[in-house]
Amino acid sequence: MVDSGHLLEDWCWVLVRPDRLDWELMTESFRRWLTMDYSAHQVEWAYHGVLPRVLVEERLRGPDGGQPDEYNLFVLHGRVELLFVDQRRYVDRHKDFYLRDWTPVDVQKGDIYPRGKPPRPRLLDRIVEVAEALGQETDFVRVDLYETGDRVVFGELTNYPSGGEKNNFTPPSYDDELGRLWTVPRRYE
Repeated sequence: MVDSGHLLEDWCWVLVRPDRLDWELMTESFRRWLTMDYSAHQVEWAYHGVLPRVLVEERLRGPDGGQPDEYNLFVLHGRVELLFVDQRRYVDRHKDFYLRDWTPVDVQKGDIYPRGKPPRPRLLDRIVEVAEALGQETDFVRVDLYETGDRVVFGELTNYPSGGEKNNFTPPSYDDELGRLWTVPRRYE
């Protein structure tokens, strides 16, 4: 979130109050970002050599008018096997994990804790359908989507969540359980 008068150190600027936009600060932050190598900063090798650009997205609103929940879906071989709801990401972040049918899964990932069962998304079937369509031609991808109340909005695709850094599940046995659903393609060997 931005309501401060200093250059942004992070890669994301969420403007909550357009009336408080500091154009000079925003422009200088963007200039700084364009000189940085994201692949080195975030340790994500796939971005090496990609020409930096600034992407401005629409501010999404959830059904209550606030920040929408983000649905992160783990798609293995074209099928959603696990998803989590990333709630209140910029305020009081927590994650709750589910199977594709909204059955709760008692796991945690990283240091962001579950809070309790949020209501099943009204568009869950559509969310799963979109994620599976986007992940159809790969062995693994995490598909991030938002439900704004009346539509499903694309967020991002990532083949190695958390930059591939160690960010295991708790309990550790869930890494193995989820991993058993993945078959390493021969072209990777």
